[in-house]
This record gives sequence, structure tokens and C-alpha cells, in this order.
Amino acid sequence: MALESIRYERGSLSILNQRLLPQRLQYEPVPGVRRAWEAIRDMEVRGGTGTWSVIEHMEGLLEQDRAQNRRIGAHGAQHLLQRLPPGSGATVLTHCNTGTLATAGYGTAL
Repeated sequence: MALESIRYERGSLSILNQRLLPQRLQYEPVPGVRRAWEAIRDMEVRGGTGTWSVIEHMEGLLEQDRAQNRRIGAHGAQHLLQRLPPGSGATVLTHCNTGTLATAGYGTAL
């Protein structure tokens, strides 16, 4: 079995905790950006490849979230606009936090 500094399976990122080597071979889950930052800071994952792989993965998740937020907003806007009489406008008031503070930087508000 070859050692892997990171493992990725659809929706799940894990890193080999290199601080435990050679006594233990243990993969730690990395569910979000904060945990990735902690793993790099605490040197659980080391070396350019492992560190940059974690960073690139987290950046990919962030961009994916932003793209999904844009699609949600566009879909909602299209849904509302299709139901308005031609040439009329609308004002939308959102009742919950759907902006950039509720998501990864873009928001789902219309």
C-alpha cells in the first residue's frame, strides 16, 4: 500500500496526519476551510504537494459554492420574472439572510 498525503473521494477530503508517523497511520477528515487551515498550521500535512493539494481542493469547493449560489439566484429571479406581466417590474424583500454572510461570499438573494 502506497502512502498518500491526501485522499479524496466524492465530497470527502482526508489528510494523512504526518505528526503521528511512523507510529500510527491515521487519516483525518477535512470537512471545511478552517480544518484545512488547522491541518496546515499544525503541520499534520507537510510539503508543497500536500499543502497545495488541500488548498486547491478547498478553493475548488469555495468556487463550486459560489457558482451554485449564482445559479440559485438566477433561477429564482427567472421564476419570478416569468410570472409578471410584460413590462412590469418587481421589488423582492428577502426575509432571511441569503446574502454574502450566509454563504461563501456571493449569496443566493435575488
